[in-house]
Amino acid sequence: MKKFDSKRFHAHSPIRLLIGFLFVISGWFPLFAQDAVPKGWFHAREVKLGEPVVYSLVFRHSSTLEVVFPDSTYDFTPFELLKKDFFPTQTDSLGSYDSVAYTLATYELEKVQYLSLPILLPSKNSEELEKVFSDKDSIQLVEIVKTIPEDKATFEDTSLLDIKQEFNYPYLLIGLAFLLILVVIVFLSFGGKVRGYFKKRRLESAHRRFMNSFEQLVAESSNKELDKPIALWKKYTGDLMNVPLESYTTKEIDSFIRNPQLVKVLRETDKAIYSGKSETNIKQKLSALKEFTNREYEEMLENEFKKSTPEEKKNTVGSEIQ
Repeated sequence: MKKFDSKRFHAHSPIRLLIGFLFVISGWFPLFAQDAVPKGWFHAREVKLGEPVVYSLVFRHSSTLEVVFPDSTYDFTPFELLKKDFFPTQTDSLGSYDSVAYTLATYELEKVQYLSLPILLPSKNSEELEKVFSDKDSIQLVEIVKTIPEDKATFEDTSLLDIKQEFNYPYLLIGLAFLLILVVIVFLSFGGKVRGYFKKRRLESAHRRFMNSFEQLVAESSNKELDKPIALWKKYTGDLMNVPLESYTTKEIDSFIRNPQLVKVLRETDKAIYSGKSETNIKQKLSALKEFTNREYEEMLENEFKKSTPEEKKNTVGSEIQ
């Protein structure tokens, strides 16, 4: 056996460097045994409106630690959960590794959308769980319609037509002048009542046309074509409320109207339009839009035309004196 030469085993010898490197690596292993935060990321950088996209959430932890991942009761806003896939826990010498894949879809119009999901861990208070969120990951919404086509060009027809003059224009002018004077006298005499009568008739006629057109569009449209009755509803109801609802998204309508039932129907309709997936009775639920418009119409008539007559005012004053 050769005698050990201590001079050869100096600070820069390969053997000593190797031993030191192994000691350093062995000190790193516990650091990898448990991540400080869960990791979450999208499996794509871009997504279309209503298109499914997968988001993975993973967490490495101590094998003795019980962790809880978000389920269908969690609010994934601005996304909606389509399905989730849990994978079996993997355990090795460094600890345990859990992962879940969430299939999501978005119906919001923000160009860049973010998501961060929590892991629930035991806390010092045994009755509560501590939330530890993953870092935010983002995904970009793809714009399908980038430009609106211009109106079709109109063409001018300058060709001349021969017209036979067989009408007595002086008599026509006299008749129109007499009719105009009569109309002015009637309006001066009855004024507000006449204007109110014709305005009310016009509003009633417009409301009947809306109701018939809306019901017909709902009956004839498929789920992906429900944007037609929705556009009609937004235009007419917005005119009643004096608000440009046709330019509002469902999210903006929710912040303005504050009607949870109405907004829920609009969200389900958006899902049916953009993804074709909806409940079978989605058309029946659109009756909630009609009922809301009817209430707005009745309230508008009440505010516009319910004015006390002189007889009603007299009775009111008499009752207050008594």
